[in-house]
Amino acid sequence: MEAAGNISGLIEFIPENVEKAPEDPGVFLLISSSQKVLYVGTTDAKGLRESLWNLLEEQPFGATGYFKYVAEPDAAKAVEINAELIAEHKPPHNLGYSRFRNEEVTLPKQGHSIRHSAPNP
Repeated sequence: MEAAGNISGLIEFIPENVEKAPEDPGVFLLISSSQKVLYVGTTDAKGLRESLWNLLEEQPFGATGYFKYVAEPDAAKAVEINAELIAEHKPPHNLGYSRFRNEEVTLPKQGHSIRHSAPNP
């Protein structure tokens, strides 16, 4: 896969590591503690760090232990990488691989945020 050379290593899904993620747009993988890919997603203009923060705060996929990412500013290329990673890993929370569709997973905003618990780099 073309994206494999650009993909980050396995990173523990904790506030300190999310804070170090790039602000660039791209593709991310959420991975269980048993290292099964749970979800592959792309970011919009808000970028990887913001998308990962939202997911860390809400935990819509249950016990996510790790993440990986590919920073990709070209939106068309990010969509292509996303499709390749979904085809490769068949994550249960992506369209067609679960009883849930991507559009059904929402991230409601709540008053409590864990962002403030992360130390400043």
